[in-house]
Amino acid sequence: MHSVWRWLAGWTGGEYRYLAQLFRRLGVSLRAGVDIVRTLETEASRGGPAHQRAFAAICDRVKAGDPLWQAMESVENYFPPLVIQMVRVGEETGRLDAVLLRLADQYDHRFAVRREFLSALVWPMTELGIAIGVIGLLILITGWLGTTDIVGFGLTGSLGLAIYLAIVAAIAATIVLFLYSFRAGWWGSGPVRLAMQLPLVGQAIRTDALARFTWTLSTALDVGMDVRFAMRLALTNTLNPVFLQVIEESDRLIVAGNEIHATLNAVKVFPREMVDMVEAAEIAGTLSESLAHLARQYEEQARFATQVLARLVAFLVWLLVAVFIIALIFRLARVYFGAINEALEFRP
Repeated sequence: MHSVWRWLAGWTGGEYRYLAQLFRRLGVSLRAGVDIVRTLETEASRGGPAHQRAFAAICDRVKAGDPLWQAMESVENYFPPLVIQMVRVGEETGRLDAVLLRLADQYDHRFAVRREFLSALVWPMTELGIAIGVIGLLILITGWLGTTDIVGFGLTGSLGLAIYLAIVAAIAATIVLFLYSFRAGWWGSGPVRLAMQLPLVGQAIRTDALARFTWTLSTALDVGMDVRFAMRLALTNTLNPVFLQVIEESDRLIVAGNEIHATLNAVKVFPREMVDMVEAAEIAGTLSESLAHLARQYEEQARFATQVLARLVAFLVWLLVAVFIIALIFRLARVYFGAINEALEFRP
């Protein structure tokens, strides 16, 4: 359940914004030459209770001689695994400030994309909420007045409203659980592969995974991480079952001495143009820079695809509300004219 709530926080963008602001403060302080202990003590004195507890514990561990990444890892389920690994490499290579600032940039980007997506859905979801509320109000009123069920659900009064709200809550919970299970890969790679074949949806999913992969691999290689572990970390950070299932195969190929472009080509989940660009970058010795350029391209593509997808979802929600309003109008008209016909038939 904790994972679901954390996923919801990430989905709404709250976690991304928090991490972006946090890592920017830490990175700026370290780049300015502020002692790490003093930086952590400052963090432990700001923010909410959870933040203060986490950084108080981290500060104590660092004072005791633990490296920062181990101290962060000791605060269970507080930081994403990607962050822990990146901080570890940053400490080992003496480039912790650069790693933290690059993490801040990445989470800033994710927050901006998520905010744009949600902004496009605010008004349609408000309309849907109003429609759901109107239905509930009509169910309640028909029960109070003892009139005909004008909604057509067979529910009236307080009991009918309670049943209706329970159904709405169950549907909402089912949708959330389905989306979470889809993202977490509970159903294997099949549903994701199917979704990646759909227009707009597939493009958004694929480009998001490729953007995560190229950014992570670029950053990991830039700060000196071993190629084998950099590949594992980059594939893991895609959060996409299609890419996650090739981690072991990729690892074997790297251990066998294959170059990165040959490994990407062999696992058959990366586009040909990306493999060709990585091959050219390896030959030229500019792999990290080329991957960073690719990451920016994929981020822009993912951003555009997400915007289009948000507009499509907004239209579908609006269409659902419109269908409900039209159906309700016809239902009310039928009840009204039915009452008139009854009155005419029984006129003395």
